[in-house]
Amino acid sequence: MHEPYFRPKAWRSRVKCRMRDKNVPDACWKELVLVLTRGLAAAEPEVRRFQRLALATGVATYLLVVLGGTVKAYGAGLACPDWPLCYGKVIPPFDFGVLLEWGHRVAGGVVSLMMLATAILGWPIKARAPWIGGGLLAAVALLMVQVVLGGVTVFMKNAAVATSTHLGVAMAFFAVLLYLGTAGPGRGGVF
Repeated sequence: MHEPYFRPKAWRSRVKCRMRDKNVPDACWKELVLVLTRGLAAAEPEVRRFQRLALATGVATYLLVVLGGTVKAYGAGLACPDWPLCYGKVIPPFDFGVLLEWGHRVAGGVVSLMMLATAILGWPIKARAPWIGGGLLAAVALLMVQVVLGGVTVFMKNAAVATSTHLGVAMAFFAVLLYLGTAGPGRGGVF
């Protein structure tokens, strides 16, 4: 049985063909053309793994946004009056509102850890997949802003400007994760 994806020898052995090098053999150019026409994601298992994790982080982010909307809909945004703890404890005494708000914070922590894993997995391969580097930097920066905005939302007692900004940054973070999970040669690339 044959492999489902073409993996050129140059990429398997980590031999890099430099685009600006005038003395590159024709075989190297042919392999580069095949990689670019079939997509780097098809040629690189590390990139596929990275993109799957970026998409999984995007799905987790979407679920976190839905949970945040549920917190807002039930008026539980101030069920935990302090931040980052809840009633001064890591695990507070629960009622329904506290469970929703605390669950939103815990889910935010899980998404943060998933983003950390995505960054750790993606950073070493950014040289071979140039769209990854800028996207990772944007995602990490947006996540840091998002965490701070979560605290600001609590300190501002759920003011409309704080919750709207918190949601807007979450959507931008979600969009960057979708970009990282789906972009590649021939499929766009802003970063």
